[in-house]
Amino acid sequence: MSAATGPRATGWAMAIVAAAAFGAFWVSTANTYTNHDDDFLIFNNPLIRDFSWAGIGRIFFGFERDVSYLPLTLLSFALEYRFLGLDPVWTHGINVFLHAVNACLVLLLARRYGVRTGGALAAGLLFAVHPLQTEAVAWASQRKELLCALFSLGAILAYSDRAESRRPGRYALTLALYAAAMLAKPMAIGVPLALLAIDLYYGRRIRWRAVFEKIPFLAAWPIGIATLVRRAAVVPALSLDPISLSDRLAGTGHLLLFYANKLVLPVKLSVFYPDLFRSDLEPLAWRLAGWAAVLAAVAAVARLARKSSVAFLGSALFLTLLSPAFPLLDNGNLWHYDHYFYLPSAGLFLAISSIVVGRKRRTRHSIAVALILAILVGGWGILSRRRCEVWSDSQRLWQDALRKNPPDPYIYWKLGLACVEAGQRGRADKYLARARKEWRDPSAAWRITAGVRKAGAEA
Repeated sequence: MSAATGPRATGWAMAIVAAAAFGAFWVSTANTYTNHDDDFLIFNNPLIRDFSWAGIGRIFFGFERDVSYLPLTLLSFALEYRFLGLDPVWTHGINVFLHAVNACLVLLLARRYGVRTGGALAAGLLFAVHPLQTEAVAWASQRKELLCALFSLGAILAYSDRAESRRPGRYALTLALYAAAMLAKPMAIGVPLALLAIDLYYGRRIRWRAVFEKIPFLAAWPIGIATLVRRAAVVPALSLDPISLSDRLAGTGHLLLFYANKLVLPVKLSVFYPDLFRSDLEPLAWRLAGWAAVLAAVAAVARLARKSSVAFLGSALFLTLLSPAFPLLDNGNLWHYDHYFYLPSAGLFLAISSIVVGRKRRTRHSIAVALILAILVGGWGILSRRRCEVWSDSQRLWQDALRKNPPDPYIYWKLGLACVEAGQRGRADKYLARARKEWRDPSAAWRITAGVRKAGAEA
């Protein structure tokens, strides 16, 4: 990035982006915790209540509280508990602050790649207020997603600075930030692939040296592999019948279609969606649609590579950072969730801003572009605020999921537990009976029994 980049203009743009993020999501500070992992990771988690050296050791060297390895996230909750207590206002407030910082990093990322201040502002604003970001911000437990994005974006910026300045210290900084991202959440496993895309942007040929210097980054990949193994061992009741590679490729396409749809029309968002392989389409039509989506994504990236280097980089960052959510491996992801969109969307909004606003000159329709951006930011901000309110408590969260999805035993089970916690035994019995009736896997009965006992003891 050249010296004449308008630091004052960039500073004002960052202030606007941060204000938009706070405006869209600060309402979540009125929310309480939910029974969607918040009990497990935060308010019923003994690990965060022990801030001694022994307690910190258990956080980093134990594997006790989740199917993922999240020591840096748990450490942040432990610090919060030690100095601020167990108060959802602080938890949600810190999450909103982290989101605002991440939105500013997206703006700086766009500036790093030469996008004009107006385009960078657009990228930061779209990232800051899009309703798909709500799950990552308003869900207290998704501190892990926010921290992972913070360190991943920092690593990408540091590596880009190294590519321009050739400062040797930037490589060590990139590696340290990537390690922190992986310790926050293994979703960062795709970052080394993103660094290869950055090499291509700067005209570096992908030879043995470019690949060899990424090997230290791969040292953190066992964290992600351990997550897959742990998930298969801990949640066998969620596993499906064996799925062929061709169907997994089609599932990847449907995941891309899902995010494309929600990007343009962010409505009917839910904490729960049917799995990627459940569809009302005829099987062949489902496969063809998924395969076509994958081919379309590859073709779009290839076309952008010839038309716009920044748009190519943004789209490549989106796909590489989203790759851990692709259902390509056994025991891999089989669901679509809103929060998987969070980190990869930085690349997507970078690509969109570079295409719409341009890098070197103002568009003739700058006023129209600014007006459309203002309408989008305002409308999406309102939708995000309303979506935050859905996360206000467990019952409201799962009632919303029940309205928007086909009947599913998992929703009934979580809703039943929420009613037990609220002392509404009659409603709880109704929902839990429905869960037992529709849960076809007999081994899932322990979930209902253990959950009712646990919630009843705490009520």
